[in-house]
Amino acid sequence: MTLPLTQPNPTLAAQARNTWAGMSHWAGSGPNGATCRLCTHWTGCGDLVGNHTLFGTPKPRRCAKYQQMMNGAKGGKVPHDARACKYFEPINRASQQPLQGPCQQADMLSTTKA
Repeated sequence: MTLPLTQPNPTLAAQARNTWAGMSHWAGSGPNGATCRLCTHWTGCGDLVGNHTLFGTPKPRRCAKYQQMMNGAKGGKVPHDARACKYFEPINRASQQPLQGPCQQADMLSTTKA
């Protein structure tokens, strides 16, 4: 009988499967039950309300924390229901302030109605 040289880590494997390109860290490494939609980093531009939906579902957005960590390089867009990572910071819904993070003019223009 041959034993494998390494023993797979099932927790890490599950996190890797659920992590989207452009996330700052492993999916599911944040608060239990939290999703990217509830995080201040889940967009570089825009606000909590507006026409950022596709058939009533929020469109995927870039993670501003990822962009900050990668010196401005843009990652892939992350869906609203992705499990939150360890950099999760909850939105202050009471203030309805625009989400924080680096923002490129081109991103702002692409989300603005003509």
